[in-house]
Amino acid sequence: MSHFILLHGFNDPSAGENNIDRAEPYLIDLGHTVDKDKADYGHFSLLWVRFRKHSAVLRILKAIIDALRDGKDVVLVAYSNGANYAIKALRLVFIGDVKLILVHPALKRRTKFPPSVSRAWVAYTRSDFTVRMASYVRWLIPGWGRMGYRGYKGKDTRITNVDYTSVAKGHGGLWKKETVEYFSGELDRMARES
Repeated sequence: MSHFILLHGFNDPSAGENNIDRAEPYLIDLGHTVDKDKADYGHFSLLWVRFRKHSAVLRILKAIIDALRDGKDVVLVAYSNGANYAIKALRLVFIGDVKLILVHPALKRRTKFPPSVSRAWVAYTRSDFTVRMASYVRWLIPGWGRMGYRGYKGKDTRITNVDYTSVAKGHGGLWKKETVEYFSGELDRMARES
């Protein structure tokens, strides 16, 4: 079984409780272990997000390294701006392979994935207005873009785009009560793929 590390996004005073953390009980029922990052990535302003990222990245990096050191199969699931922090943390991992699942990622479509990523999936919906708008403020938050709206664009064969438009609507639609159990099964399926 895998060890999931869940990273929530920007503008979430619940620290993931009202979105990504909803997958935790389903993942545990499927036999996985779960670590949730309760970081305050900021929800007051975009500047707060930009300047608080360093402590968040270091905390995420520590969680990854601790899990790899314990010999766990690490699956990092990052939602929205959590994807930005996940990529930054994985750029600092030099030993070990991590599976990465980006859910509605607020990233540029041509983001380069670090070598520490053995396999990655981009879960997007064509109705994700939030990350579509994020691309217009990318000058303020480096790395922001439309990946969660249109998927990854590039030639990296480790990355698989999965369009969930028919399953969920809008930003965070995969964490809604009516879809989270289904999507947790999808997370389990991706974690089992090599």
